[in-house]
Amino acid sequence: MEPTPSEKKRSHGPSRGLLYALGLAAIFIVSFLSSQGYLLQLELKSIDWRFADVRGERAPGEDVALVLIDEKSLGVLGQWPWPRSTHARLIEALNKGGARVIVFDVLFPEKSDPAEDAALVAAVKQAGNVVLGAFAPGEGTPVKLAHTELLSKFALHPREVQHRERAKALPALRGPTDDLTQATAGIGLAMAPPDEDGVLRHAFLVVQNDADGLLYPALGLAGGMAALSLPDDDISIDFSRQMRLGDASTVSLDTRGRAMINFVGGRGSREHLSYVDVLEGRLKQGAVLNKVVLIGIGAHGLYDVHPNPFSPDFLGPEFNADFIDNVLNDNFLVSASPGTNMLLLVLIGLIVTYLSANLRSTTAAGVSAATIGVFIAVVTWAFASGGMVIGMVAPTTTGLLAYTLITLRRLTSEERSRARLRKYFASYAPPEVVEELDAGIMQEKMAGTQSEISVLFSDIRDFTSIGSTMEPPRLVRFLNLYFTAMVGVVFDYGGTVDKFIGDGLLVLYNALTEQPDHAKRAVFTALEMQKRVKLLNEEWADDGFPAIRIGVGIHTGDAVVGNIGPEMRMDYTAIGSTVSLASRTEGLTKDFGVEVIVTKHTLAQLDDLVEVKSLGAIEVRGIPEPVEMYQVLGFKSAETNTESEREA
Repeated sequence: MEPTPSEKKRSHGPSRGLLYALGLAAIFIVSFLSSQGYLLQLELKSIDWRFADVRGERAPGEDVALVLIDEKSLGVLGQWPWPRSTHARLIEALNKGGARVIVFDVLFPEKSDPAEDAALVAAVKQAGNVVLGAFAPGEGTPVKLAHTELLSKFALHPREVQHRERAKALPALRGPTDDLTQATAGIGLAMAPPDEDGVLRHAFLVVQNDADGLLYPALGLAGGMAALSLPDDDISIDFSRQMRLGDASTVSLDTRGRAMINFVGGRGSREHLSYVDVLEGRLKQGAVLNKVVLIGIGAHGLYDVHPNPFSPDFLGPEFNADFIDNVLNDNFLVSASPGTNMLLLVLIGLIVTYLSANLRSTTAAGVSAATIGVFIAVVTWAFASGGMVIGMVAPTTTGLLAYTLITLRRLTSEERSRARLRKYFASYAPPEVVEELDAGIMQEKMAGTQSEISVLFSDIRDFTSIGSTMEPPRLVRFLNLYFTAMVGVVFDYGGTVDKFIGDGLLVLYNALTEQPDHAKRAVFTALEMQKRVKLLNEEWADDGFPAIRIGVGIHTGDAVVGNIGPEMRMDYTAIGSTVSLASRTEGLTKDFGVEVIVTKHTLAQLDDLVEVKSLGAIEVRGIPEPVEMYQVLGFKSAETNTESEREA
């Protein structure tokens, strides 16, 4: 049954405009979700994946040493907190070892024993290189004006500040005791704020103290600035984009004024020095020489731990050690701007939309997946090799959603036409071949294509005399049995049955689907047809059917293949001199009394698989030049025959 003109019109599927609109809708949907933060958790997890699984841990810099108040130290020095003279002795030991800067990730907000306090103040003042921590007390907790005035000595006064409204604002800051505040060389906010999912990834480099309206550095920045001897007027801040530390160092900031820490690794990836070992002089030579030494708490029960991308129990002092390392070595991660991430989202969405709307669904899936895969590979490479953080989830989601929406629309629209076209083509080709074709390809094939094909003609010898001896019903049954067997062979080798011509059969190869080995398939079919005819003759002996012989001719060449004829009665067929020469070649089998003849054009593609006998250059009616013809005797070896059976 031929498809009607109205059916063929409906099978074209949805318009390109509708498919493009679906792609744009996907871009809009993901853009909205991203702007509202719905994809943030996935993006953060993708950053963790890039850290832990793509880049992996890296070697820590040699500029920072981490000294921990650990279980070993508690066992020797007793229960925490220790007398402040103990910290004074530690400062002396570190300076004796050549420490460049000493940073305490330990708070001293309240006074203790006056003698102990005096010892620590004296040690801090004498050292001249100690940076102490400040903190933000709870909401509504009063901070004395005099204390705030003392802290103002350590406020930052950058030469340029932009988008200050985006700075992290705290109601008030409280530093160490007034005596320590006056003695110390620097103060920074000891705060490691986790992201929304509780994982440490970012740091505020600078915060605003609403009590005096001034800007203050984080502890890591204060320690790094002290080590670099960096004055305020060498700093400029754009809280929506970046912070410049001197002329050579630029720190990328997100829209909340945060920098992303370039972690060394997880817990223990940086060497831990025991507080008591430092205090008692058991460090190896040069362990703290010319380094920024960070002192923090690492004993069980005394510290807060948070996960980082590498580890579920990352220590706060390790965070600040990596923070200082980033400042000293200018290796903070660089975050792509929101505009860049949005551009990539739109670009990936548009590319996948175009591919999904214009290519076959299976091809579009492969090319779209490759496009997204290349994007992900570039993003991960940029992170691993250059410390660049580019949004991955939103562009990837846009591509997947665009492909899904467009493909679902195409599938629902095309499945009906595909079913009709499958039914139409099922009479021409093997079911497994038809199943591989989508509606678009079948429409293209019906419209007409030109390519190199192999054409096989077969014919029953002396069929006129055979048919004259049979009653019509018996003749029809005979032909049906014969054609059923022959078409089975054709389908085994992926051939397309063009038509039945009386007792003849016209078969095409490389017509419906690409078959680079189409000439071999045609010749394998011819030889198998001869074998099948011999079996039929044996089976028919008891039924009284006459024994038959068939001739097969094959030619390979260019032809136009498509639906030919008026709309009310079209046939899917091939036209051109290639078909005519194949028909003439089959006719020569009668003249030479042989079973299978191929032209030189077919023989050239057989890779010496069959035994042939030259029949010479023969003049063929309608062909201007004589054509070299060859009788096919059979396969050259049993192995070749076995291989042909496997291909079937």
